[in-house]
Amino acid sequence: MTEPVNLTKSWLPPRASEDQIKELARLMLLGHVFNSDYVGNHVISVFLPLAFGGLSHIPTEQLNQLVIWASEDAHHTLRVFVNGLPIFTECRIWWRDDYRKAYQLFEKAKAAQEAALDENLPAPPATRA
Repeated sequence: MTEPVNLTKSWLPPRASEDQIKELARLMLLGHVFNSDYVGNHVISVFLPLAFGGLSHIPTEQLNQLVIWASEDAHHTLRVFVNGLPIFTECRIWWRDDYRKAYQLFEKAKAAQEAALDENLPAPPATRA
């Protein structure tokens, strides 16, 4: 007889690899990421898989450790907006710690990008008094 599967443990997302973290940071830099922190109490209406029980096997105390996100250029984004919010028919669930690592990389890349642009821009013309 086989042991019953513990859905809570098996359904929790795996930790993100360094390459996945870098890819998420790249998508953030391109402005293609929409995450659950943006929508407050509307998570279920924005991330459609959750409306069908996508998080029902995760204990409530672990939910705040997760971030649900989707890429806005994904093929699985409905071009319908409810209350100004998109609807995603596909989403990813990550541990908040992994998402923070990607966000830190994003912040570094954004600062480097802004510094490079500022460095190459001509100085504004002098104003006459």
